[in-house]
Amino acid sequence: MEEREQCTETRIVYGIKAIMDIADEILLTCKSNYDVYCDKNGPSFMITVSPYNEVYSKLKKNNVKIRLITEITTKNIKNCKEIIDKLEAEVKHLEGIKGNFAISDDNIYIATSSLEENKPIPDMIYSTVKGVVEQNRYLFETLWKKSISAEQRITEIEQGLLPVETRVLDNSREIYTHILDITEKSHNGLSNCSTVGGFQMIYDEEHLFQTYSHLVVRYKEGKVKGGVRWVTHIEDKREQIDLIKIFLTLGIEIRHVNNLPPMSFALSDKQFQGTIEKMEPGKMFENVLYSTEPLYIKHFQSIFEELWRNGIEALQRIDQIEKGISSETTKVIENPSRSKELLLRLLQNAQEEIMIVFPSFKTVRRQFGFGVSDLLKQKSQENLRIRILSPMSEPVKELLLLVYAKENDQNIENLFVREIVKQQDINSTILMVDRKFLLTMELKDDSKETFEESTGLSTYSTSKPTLLSYTSIFESLWTQTEMSDNLRLANEKLEIHDNLQNDFINMAAHELRTPSQAISGYAELALLDYDIKDKEKNIRYLETISRNAERLSRLTVNILSVARIESKTLKLNKEFFNLEELISTSVEDFNIKLSKLQHKDIGVIFEKNMKKNVPIKQDHSTSSSRDRPYMDSLVEADSEKIEQVLVNLLDNAIKFSKGKIFIKITEDNLLFVVEVKDSGPGIDPEILPNLFSKFVSKSDIGTGLGLFICKNIIETHGGSIWAQNNNNKNEKGATFSFSLSK
Repeated sequence: MEEREQCTETRIVYGIKAIMDIADEILLTCKSNYDVYCDKNGPSFMITVSPYNEVYSKLKKNNVKIRLITEITTKNIKNCKEIIDKLEAEVKHLEGIKGNFAISDDNIYIATSSLEENKPIPDMIYSTVKGVVEQNRYLFETLWKKSISAEQRITEIEQGLLPVETRVLDNSREIYTHILDITEKSHNGLSNCSTVGGFQMIYDEEHLFQTYSHLVVRYKEGKVKGGVRWVTHIEDKREQIDLIKIFLTLGIEIRHVNNLPPMSFALSDKQFQGTIEKMEPGKMFENVLYSTEPLYIKHFQSIFEELWRNGIEALQRIDQIEKGISSETTKVIENPSRSKELLLRLLQNAQEEIMIVFPSFKTVRRQFGFGVSDLLKQKSQENLRIRILSPMSEPVKELLLLVYAKENDQNIENLFVREIVKQQDINSTILMVDRKFLLTMELKDDSKETFEESTGLSTYSTSKPTLLSYTSIFESLWTQTEMSDNLRLANEKLEIHDNLQNDFINMAAHELRTPSQAISGYAELALLDYDIKDKEKNIRYLETISRNAERLSRLTVNILSVARIESKTLKLNKEFFNLEELISTSVEDFNIKLSKLQHKDIGVIFEKNMKKNVPIKQDHSTSSSRDRPYMDSLVEADSEKIEQVLVNLLDNAIKFSKGKIFIKITEDNLLFVVEVKDSGPGIDPEILPNLFSKFVSKSDIGTGLGLFICKNIIETHGGSIWAQNNNNKNEKGATFSFSLSK
């Protein structure tokens, strides 16, 4: 079917028949997009009014993409959902829509002035003029970008949310309406920040005042979750004080701050209103910034909360004015009894933090005697952070523990005590509470028993510069004490290290001298007393030389290993080898040495009891240890280093045993575990926790390095090493174990 040629024209169409002819033309020519802009009556018209609803259904059936901009309301929300579901249209919301138009592809533009429910369209503007279509296409795309998604608007309606917007109100009637609206719709509290002129404006407008009164009543009755909080600056003026008292009587919470921000504002959890205009009695604002944007609300809520925290209660401010006290005060207290009362009151009212500097331990005892320690305990249990600087920290801690011990509680949580090094420089008790209140009490005579006799002049201040100075001094002293403690601990560790190093040097010198002297002496004997006929004597000399040379070599290897461990240069030359074979060879070598030394009661027995153990019959006469079969105990490790571990553990066992030594290898999941069990006296409980540290030993023999080396070699392989005394009552000695990955 050939497409008919379309004329370029703009005309007004009247009557249902003519309008339906245009609908047929759109159905015939629209291939891809049909965009509709309509007022809040449009959705109902699209779904319920026949035959227009059939046109949209046919467009959807022809796979035409339908986009709709409309004003979604509680009344038409159901129709909007149907348009989204049935027509698979993309729908957006725009507030305050007037007029209606649609664009078919980029070919046809139609418009009508109004749409009425259940009524056909009386007239329509129709145009195929390219300029008209393009202009309205541009208008539609611009409005599309400014609109919000239907999903967001539907959520706002269903959850009672306000549409997200930010705009300037410049109409006094509209401003008044929004002030009423934010108050009436506040369910979680209203937060105001303004000069006293803001109170005057509310008070002068009877309807506004009644709205605030009604909100407070609803809060008291539990119908809403929050009342009204107001931050302001109260001056020493009778009319301001009287006005504030009216609002306090109403039930509004009010706090005074010294410095207000340049913008006055009111905010709920859903709305924000602010102005930089000066509030004058009997005059409404000319411009107000209005927003429901969550980021705006969150930002100004944080500003308000900071002002609220730093403010003082309005009644306290009024009391200061009526008593002639400045809001930031510094005063000298001559009566020690009043100082004591103020000290206890400040501690009792502390909300966040307490910092104290005591000039002497006697001062601590005097003040703890009249309830200071009980209050510190109470506040620490309330999770306040308490820090104390004192010349003697440990006795102070003991005094505090005595207070806690009354209830069998030995935990002092949130309370920290440090020692001041130069106590002679401090001659006053300094108390800072919440970084808002400062009390300094002069120590007049430390030899006196009572607080009143020992205390001179006191100074009380809420001045921010003064508090800042004292807080800075306290933090500096606190940091210095920490550095002093760290330096003392470092010096103690250095002294221990120096002592260990000296012990090691002396021990190493002794251990090296013993085999060296033996080698030198027997070599000299062999030369002087050599008898070609007496082979047995000559062999005895040579075996002694060999044995001490081996001992010297082993000691040298251990010293080198420690040096590499300390310098973190211990390297592993890993290869695959049979762990059981290595153990079997080491055991055989040790037994040969023991037989030569004629130690008949001491011997090493290798128990083969792995899950995958292969029975082995050892025949010393027919094969060497390396020719015999071994079970599958293949590991990737440094065989020389593992052999060094075995040698050290067996040496230790032989050194302390008078009977048999058992060594075995077992499987434990993905690990091989090697155990060396001796029959000696066992491990002294005193050294057991530090058994694998350097120089830890109860023996006069050896360097105390062997187990330290074993631990580092095994851990460098990714394994573990441990030791325990044998638990069997009939079995003395200890068992050393280490693990290696398969």
